[in-house]
Amino acid sequence: MSMKRQIVGMLVVAVGVFAVPTSAVGAGSHRWSQSGGGPGNTAAITAPGNLSPATVTKLVLDYSHAVSDFVTQSPVLAKGVLYAGTLSGRVLAIDSGNGRTRWSRSLCDRKQPAYNGSEETSPAVGSGAVFVLGDGGVLTGIHLAAPHDVFACVPIPGLASGNGWSPTIAGGVVYAATDSHVVAVNARTGAMIWSRALPAGGSAASNVVVDAGLAFVASNNFAETKMGHETLAAADARLITGGGTVQAWAETTGSSVWASSVQGADAVTISGNRVVVAGSEATPSQGALIALNATTGSRQWRTLVGSEEESQPSAGGGVTYLVDLDTGSLFMNRLSDGHLLAVVSHPDDYYAELGTPVVVDGHIYLFTQSGSANRLDRWSAAA
Repeated sequence: MSMKRQIVGMLVVAVGVFAVPTSAVGAGSHRWSQSGGGPGNTAAITAPGNLSPATVTKLVLDYSHAVSDFVTQSPVLAKGVLYAGTLSGRVLAIDSGNGRTRWSRSLCDRKQPAYNGSEETSPAVGSGAVFVLGDGGVLTGIHLAAPHDVFACVPIPGLASGNGWSPTIAGGVVYAATDSHVVAVNARTGAMIWSRALPAGGSAASNVVVDAGLAFVASNNFAETKMGHETLAAADARLITGGGTVQAWAETTGSSVWASSVQGADAVTISGNRVVVAGSEATPSQGALIALNATTGSRQWRTLVGSEEESQPSAGGGVTYLVDLDTGSLFMNRLSDGHLLAVVSHPDDYYAELGTPVVVDGHIYLFTQSGSANRLDRWSAAA
């Protein structure tokens, strides 16, 4: 597979986004297979179950189960199993029904999952395997079926400790981005398909996102843009970018579709005709959650929540779900108008503030974060 398309002009100068062909992809509706839920990094909830604006006001804690190691990122969910990397360099497979660990395996480099200033990275699940990029620069592939063997240890060029990104899986290909490269790996065999260098002076500033047969990654070029971490999400042949002004671009041409007045987004989420923006337009003591029209970029609503920086929200079923950075609480707002519906917290702890709430089939999954270990909480609507 060769690189045949590169978006040029404003998109490269402003946020350094590149496109490469890939096969058509789609995320299963009853799973949360990777960071942002699917290859487009939209964090859209496609199977909310009975969770709605009417029911999230009466949540119950199904379980709060101790985890044997420290997990800082969002888990992923596939076929009733949650997968998460740990600070000790292992992958945990956790039964989503009761929160108990089924099995664990060491990463190839025995390092914690890659991380950066914007997120703690998550695994990616697909093609019968789970993949984690370690902070030592090695992509580990583990078969989901017993005996859960490690079948792939793929060195990824250019990874600097503390600046790694979650892998993305789509169409049987695993994509990973580092400081200097984007790579594609065969998800069945672990063989490298291709490796491409980012432009000189730039470094990866987002997960790879995939939509409509193209893969994208943001690259900071401090010499040209003086910009920090970017954020990307892709759906319906449009790429939504944050970091600077939140904008929409046509995926196939790189032409601008709209530019909003919202600046400095920590994260963007696409759910239906809403783009939900977190971590921008903050006051000295609070952050703002903003919704834009996905077609026009016009502002639909704005509400203050928690602190000045936020995680990526998840959104669907008429509700947005957001973990606040300062309090570690889960905020739930109505997607139509931003009205605050409910706030829940762990009684003795706080939720991982850089994690995205995983919401599938009427359940909300969150890791707590403190000390040397965690708890996994699952919330559901009261019967």
